[in-house]
Amino acid sequence: MSFSVFINFNGNCREAVTFYADVFGQPLPYFLTYGEGDASFDKNVQVSEKSKDRIMNTGIMIAGTMVGFSDMPENFDFVRGNSMMLSITYDAMDIAEEAFTRLSENGDVHVEFDFVPGQGHYGMLTDQFGLTWAIRSILR
Repeated sequence: MSFSVFINFNGNCREAVTFYADVFGQPLPYFLTYGEGDASFDKNVQVSEKSKDRIMNTGIMIAGTMVGFSDMPENFDFVRGNSMMLSITYDAMDIAEEAFTRLSENGDVHVEFDFVPGQGHYGMLTDQFGLTWAIRSILR
């Protein structure tokens, strides 16, 4: 059994994943577009010319977990919800702080990255692509 995370975007998946790959020190992945994949997930779906350049599938490793990404096809409703948050715990405070700082660029900081007695450092933000992150470092 395994568990994975897959995050959808509304046309800016390539930009977001390029940013995340840089933040987390990962190589730029292959981006399969709907035009290349021909919407093989559903033979009843016709891909519009506008959607052919949207990302159908890609992924990068974040903190040892493969995270998948895609753009929603143009004919699907896209709703960015607040019912999920990505959380990463680092062993080193300086690396956690760097990730927090990078992810917060052009985003909104909800909880400044700071020391929490008995727990270590913690901060929470919503990045420029609308994803909410909790970044922490464990107390050693």
